[in-house]
Amino acid sequence: KVIEEMELIRNEATWMVNKGKLLLMGNYSIHAAATVKKQALMKFKKQLVDPLNYLESWKDSYSDSDSDSHCRFYGVLCDKKIGSRLSRAEKLHKFQNLNVSNNDMNGTVPDLSSLKKLVAHDLCDNEYSGPFLEWVGSLPELTWLSLGGNSFDEGEIPEY
Repeated sequence: KVIEEMELIRNEATWMVNKGKLLLMGNYSIHAAATVKKQALMKFKKQLVDPLNYLESWKDSYSDSDSDSHCRFYGVLCDKKIGSRLSRAEKLHKFQNLNVSNNDMNGTVPDLSSLKKLVAHDLCDNEYSGPFLEWVGSLPELTWLSLGGNSFDEGEIPEY
């Protein structure tokens, strides 16, 4: 049931779990969507065993008018700025899968070459532009890369 509800908001947000942290990336301008996200997180919490009470701050008691209360939950990171959404991922050195497809992201893709354990990277169906991601060649574990539906500059794909 939680997965179904999270699928409903997939076009609005991307959820990533890494080392006990849940990253929620997307557009937070709509109050109703924020309420749905908070409810989905609360249902997700009910599915977890938390013997050390890390999720104690995940409370449904915040006022409904407090549309970003889920952003104060322990381990949940929210950011309204498109550029810093991905740049925060730079610090996740053991991160393996990054899917930001269909999120209306634009501009240039930040350098994520510090993600040496990255195996799969999906950037498709956004509005990215600029030069091809030369840093991709420095990712030794990368085996899957999806870039379709963007407007990268024409040029050669770097050798790896």
